Amino acid sequence: MDIGFAHREFGRALSILCSHPDRIQERLGSAYSNALSHIPREDIPEHLLNKYDSIMKKLEWTKGTSSPPSDDDANLLVTAIEDLTALLAEEY
Repeated sequence: MDIGFAHREFGRALSILCSHPDRIQERLGSAYSNALSHIPREDIPEHLLNKYDSIMKKLEWTKGTSSPPSDDDANLLVTAIEDLTALLAEEY
């Protein structure tokens, strides 16, 4: 388990979400492909796996299997990513 790696990748995802000028859905897609998709599930502490799994499930649309979330749902997803990043920081 490499919590530090997971924390850094979640931090990189937040940086993408905060700095890119595109719509929230495009920023989420970029955060997923450039950071979150690189995190092995094994790098997440067991007690945080439900949160991680929920985020990853909500990002499945980035693979082209469904339509992107609404702006409101996308913003809720960003908040979930922020929350998990903070929890990983506590673990690291």
